[in-house]
This record gives sequence, C-alpha cells and structure tokens, in this order.
Amino acid sequence: MKLINQVQLSAAELQVCPKFTELIEQLEKVCFSESSPLVVKDAAENVAQARLDMVKEREKYYIAKAIHSEATALLEDYQEAKALAVDRDADLREAVEQAGLWSDPEVYETLARRLSAAEAAQRLRLPEGASLKPDEAQEESNGIPKGVMTGDDEHSAHHMLGVRPEELLRSQLDEGPFSQDSATFQAMVIPEIEARLRAKVERLESAFAAGSSGTAQSTRSSSLPDRVAAAVAKLSADKAAELDEYYAADRRFTEYYNVLEQMLGVLLRMAKEYKLDHQHRYDLLRTEWLCRRCQTMHSKLRVMEFMLLRDTYNGETVPALHIVRNHLLRAMEDATAAHTTAVTRLREFQGFDERFDEIATEYRELTARLQEVEWTLAEVERDLEAVDYA
Repeated sequence: MKLINQVQLSAAELQVCPKFTELIEQLEKVCFSESSPLVVKDAAENVAQARLDMVKEREKYYIAKAIHSEATALLEDYQEAKALAVDRDADLREAVEQAGLWSDPEVYETLARRLSAAEAAQRLRLPEGASLKPDEAQEESNGIPKGVMTGDDEHSAHHMLGVRPEELLRSQLDEGPFSQDSATFQAMVIPEIEARLRAKVERLESAFAAGSSGTAQSTRSSSLPDRVAAAVAKLSADKAAELDEYYAADRRFTEYYNVLEQMLGVLLRMAKEYKLDHQHRYDLLRTEWLCRRCQTMHSKLRVMEFMLLRDTYNGETVPALHIVRNHLLRAMEDATAAHTTAVTRLREFQGFDERFDEIATEYRELTARLQEVEWTLAEVERDLEAVDYA
C-alpha cells in the first residue's frame, strides 16, 4: 500500500506530544526489528543497508559542509586583509601575511571564483532521483531547454538560458592563473584549510578534555553543553559590563563637555569685558582721528577750489571770458537760425509736392551716376590722348 498524504511534524510539535514519539519508536522496534514476523529478511537487510548509506551520506555532507564553511571563513579573512590594505594604502601581500594567511592573493581570488562557480553549478543540477519526461527529452534533444520554453525550472536540467553545470565549471576552470595547473592550486589551498580545521578540532578536543577530566565517560557528553552555556553566560556578563562601562564613560564625557563649554563661556566673557576694553578705546581714538582727517581733507579741497577760482577770474581773464561768451552766444544764434531756415524750407518743399523725398533720392542717384559717367569719360579721353601721343 502506498501512502498518498505524508504527515510532517516539527521538533516543537514532537516535544509537545512525547507520547506520540514513544509510540512511533515502539512501532519502529516492532515492525523493523530482525525478529519481527512482519518484516521479511530481505526488507530488513535493505533497511539496514539504507541506514548505513544514510550514515555515510550524512558523514560526507558534514565533511563537505565543514570544508565549505572553512573555505568561506578563509575568504572572509582575505577580504578583511584586502580592505585593511586598501584603507592603509599598503601592500596586499604584506597585509595577507600579517593576517596569518599562507598563500598569495591570486590563490584566494581563484578560490573565491571557483567557489562561486561551484555554488552556481550546484543550483543548476537536477534534484537527486529526478528524470525527464518524454516530451522534455524531445526538447532536450532539439537543444531547447525546458526552463527557457516553459519557465518552470523546478525539475529541468537547464537554467539561466541553457547553461549546464559542467559548462559553467569548465568555463571557470579555464580562467585565472591556475587554469592549466589545478594540482598546484590544490596543493596551496588544501594544506591551509586542513591546518585551520585541525586547529579547531584540537581546541574543541582540549576544551572537551578539560571539561571531562576526572569524570565518568557517561558525563563527558553532557559537560560540553554546560561549558558552552557557562561561556555564553560569561560572555553575556562581560558584554553587560562593557555596556555599563561605555555608558559610564559617555556620561563622564558629557560632564566634561559641559564643563568645557562653561569654561569657554567664562573665557569669552573675560576677553570681551577686560581684554577687548583697550581695543575698544583704540577703535574710538582711531575713528575720531579718521573723522578729523576727513574734515582736514575737505578743508584743503575747499581751499584749492577757492585758489582755482581766484586764479581763473582775475582782472585780465574776465574781459577775455566775456568775449568768448559773446562769440559762443553768437554762434549758437547763427546755428539756431540756420536750423530754423532749413526746417522752413523742408516744410515748404513737402507742402509743394508729397513725393519730395522720392525726387530727392532719385536726384542723388542721378548725380552719382553722372559723376561716374564723367569719371569714365575722363579716363577714356586720357587713354586716347596717350595713344595719339604715341
């Protein structure tokens, strides 16, 4: 019989119903034990083999996850060293060495690129146990990915416009300084990751051994969580103490800042009331001196004006100035009379004929043409005289 609907329970729901968990465990012991009459021998062997395979796969998964996490942490350390080198304008290789990393920057750049390509390729793969339908296989044989045609990429072999995982990995392996020498790249990266993992395992082992020394083997597994909880509590207490110290320092800084503001106000008031008093007196004296100087300059200008008038209007120049004035008045009267006469004649001509302006224009044009003709005749006569003389 095949189950159609599967029941999925979370860990919180199982903790709420402990009797249900006990019932499931009893059913498993009764149904899947080797001595149970409900299970065939082949089925029991298959279940045991499946459990063994599951344990192996889980072990491989944990190993891969640990290596991936350590590689990610290694790249994070490299990025921190790189950012520090950029901020300090220092050499990248020296910053990497100071951060405790072993290899050159090119190795970590290649590792980051390949790790990104591997993660992208992992997302492009088919789910385990999935298969293509006949119509999908026909589309694959025609070179058209199903994810591109239908947009449903949950069980399709292609994503991102038909990019295959192996093609993506191959394109990334062909780039970078280690494209032709992967063995050298692995020889540089693997020992460093292995050393980092070994150091973490040794620290964990030493912590476990320190917590479980002198106790029974049964209590070793329970001492580590207690030590972790104690460490977490200690870290929380240290954090709270540091926060209190920070707040206290902030309060002290605020008090010092207020005192400095008060001192600055007192200094400004003292400078304004005492030190700048002499400056104020000096400014008053200088202002008064400038006013007196301006008055003196004005008096000098008045004297110069009177002297100029005295030298200009004397007994000898006054009759001459009167004569000049009479000449100017007479010239102005003559100019006014000439202007009046011209205006009168212009009005008479305009009253005589309305087309006076046009006639005057034609007269000017005819006069200009006549002058040109006379000049041409004169030039021709000169040329003829020259020919006759020759």
